Amino acid sequence: YATDLFEAQTIERIADALRRVLQALVSDTDRRLADLPHAVSSLVAEQPQDFACTDFLSLWQQGLRAGRGKTALCVGQQVLSFDELETRSNQFARYLHAQDIKPGMTVALCLDRSVEWVISLLALLKLGAVYLPLDSAQPAERLQQLVRDSGTVLLVHAPEDDKAARLGVCPVLAFDAALWAAVDNQSLDVRVLPGQAAYIIYTSGSTGQPKGVVISHGALANYVQGVLERLALNDGASMAMVSTVAADLGHTLLFGALASGRTLHLLSHEQAFDPDGFARYMAEHQVDVLKIVPSHLQGLLQAANPADVLPGQVLILGGEASAWALIEQVRALKPGCRVINHYGPTETTV
Repeated sequence: YATDLFEAQTIERIADALRRVLQALVSDTDRRLADLPHAVSSLVAEQPQDFACTDFLSLWQQGLRAGRGKTALCVGQQVLSFDELETRSNQFARYLHAQDIKPGMTVALCLDRSVEWVISLLALLKLGAVYLPLDSAQPAERLQQLVRDSGTVLLVHAPEDDKAARLGVCPVLAFDAALWAAVDNQSLDVRVLPGQAAYIIYTSGSTGQPKGVVISHGALANYVQGVLERLALNDGASMAMVSTVAADLGHTLLFGALASGRTLHLLSHEQAFDPDGFARYMAEHQVDVLKIVPSHLQGLLQAANPADVLPGQVLILGGEASAWALIEQVRALKPGCRVINHYGPTETTV
C-alpha cells in the first residue's frame, strides 16, 4: 500500500473488515449482497441521509422563497431576478404545453450559457419533460446523432443558429419570448415523481460511441441538497459557471444556485477563455464559488493578477484529475479559498 497516504493501522482495519465480509460470503452463499451486515460499524463514516426534497421542482420553490427580491442570473449586461425567472419559465412551460409537449418527452436545448437557456430548462422541468443539452459548437452530424438516439420530439435553438434550425431530425423552435409574452404566468399543475427523468447527458462511452445517461429528479434533488450541505456557504454567496452546457460539470452550481436563492453568473465563451478579462470579472463581481476543469483553470491563472481568477470562498475542480502542483498554487494565491476535488462519473449524478 502507499505508505505516504495510509497508516499501518488503517490498512489493518481495512484488511480485517475485508476478511469478515469474505467469511460472511462463504458461510452463506445464498445470502444477497444487500443483506450483508457492515463489517465494522466504526468504518462507516456516516449513515445514509434522507433529504426533505425528492424532486428538483420542490428545491426550486425553496430557492424561489430564499431569492425573493434578489438577482438570479447575471449574463453580461442582462440581469434577471428570481421572480422574473419564475414568471418567464412558467410562460414558456405553458407555451410548450400548448404545443403538446407532455411529461416524459425529451426536448433538446441547443442554447449556449444564457438567460434563455436557464428559462428553457426550468420550463421543461416544470412540465415534467426531459431536457437534453446540446453544444451548439459541435458538428451537425454529432447533434443529429444525439437527437435521434434520445428520441427528441422538439429542439429549441437560438434564433441566429442556422445549423440547429436545419438539422432536419425533429421539429425545431427558435427561442422567441414574444411568442409567449401574453401567456398566463402561473405555474402548471404538474406532479413530478422522484423516479421521473429530469435530463439526459451524453458521454463518449467506453466504446467511443455517445452514450445517453438519464438522471432522475430524485437523484438530482439528492445531489443538490448534499452539495449545498457540504459547501456550507455564507449568506449571499454567488456562483459562476464557465463550462459547456452539454456536460454536467456545471450542474453543481447551476442547480445549486437555483435551489438556494443565490446569484449565478453565466460567463460567455470569450470571457471564460480570456485570462485577464476573467480575472477582472471575478474581482469586480466578487464571485464566491467557481467550478472549473483543472486545465482550464491553469490557463486562466496566466492572468496578470492570477489571484483575482480565484473565487472568494470555494473552488471546485472536476472533469479531469487535479495535480497537486495546481492545488498548491491556488493555496499560495488565495489561502482562504477552500478547494474541493469533485471528479466522478455522470452516471452517479455529476
